[in-house]
Amino acid sequence: HSLNQMLKARRKLAVRRILNNHALMFGMVIMILFGVIAVFAPVIATHDPYAIDAASRLKPPSADHLFGTDKLGRDLFSRVIYGTQSSMIVGFSVAVLSSVFGLVIGLYSAYYGKLDHVLMRIVDGLMAFPAILLAIAIMAAMGQNIFNVTVALSIVNTPVVARVIRSTALVIKEQTYIEALRALGASSQRIIWRHMAPNTVSQLVVQFTYVFAIAIIIEASLSFLGVGIPAPEPSWGNIIYEGKEVIYQSWSMTVIPGIFIVLSVLALNLFGDGLRDLLDPHARK
Repeated sequence: HSLNQMLKARRKLAVRRILNNHALMFGMVIMILFGVIAVFAPVIATHDPYAIDAASRLKPPSADHLFGTDKLGRDLFSRVIYGTQSSMIVGFSVAVLSSVFGLVIGLYSAYYGKLDHVLMRIVDGLMAFPAILLAIAIMAAMGQNIFNVTVALSIVNTPVVARVIRSTALVIKEQTYIEALRALGASSQRIIWRHMAPNTVSQLVVQFTYVFAIAIIIEASLSFLGVGIPAPEPSWGNIIYEGKEVIYQSWSMTVIPGIFIVLSVLALNLFGDGLRDLLDPHARK
């Protein structure tokens, strides 16, 4: 009975701590909203995002076209909604792939000294290039589509995650309980995945949100430069690119996708900061 009361008290404390973390709550609500938009884009969109109507080009926001129309007469609201789907798919996929590969590289680099020299030199080589330039080079070699954008951004962001996980794992490796496990004959794989990996989760979760936000920005930048998601497929980046030519006739083509980018990146950063404060006792203090 006392154990149940203790568990209930801990759950209440955890819920209270989450609700009192305003950055976490704001970021979480906005990201849930973007997630719903991405999943239900075909239902939310009011028009076909690819349908061209030359007679309706560059119309201002109205009841029929909530965000107005672009220079080909396509409904901007529907294109921004489908652009949300593209950005969320790319961002989430890149965050997952970068986290998985970064976790593996970071853990094995920290545990095996000889392997560390090889893997970290590769990581240093990738990090020597500016992220956007490396992504452009990879896209130029692979071609333009959403899959290649995801692969390119995963390659760009994996070294950052690997570095953070490695630094955390190096500290864990020197702990007394790890030495005790070795003395008891525990295998290296058991030590890495059963005892070291779980202790890097808080750092990994924060890096996941960080990479998610960075992937959205770089994907929009690549699409704006014409080497990301190819037109006519909607993307926040290529909508802004098309809008810059007619910014004085249709401000909504650049402003509205820009607001979506700012909100998504801000929400992810606030969510990541809130999670760090929640999971890391030192940050809480």
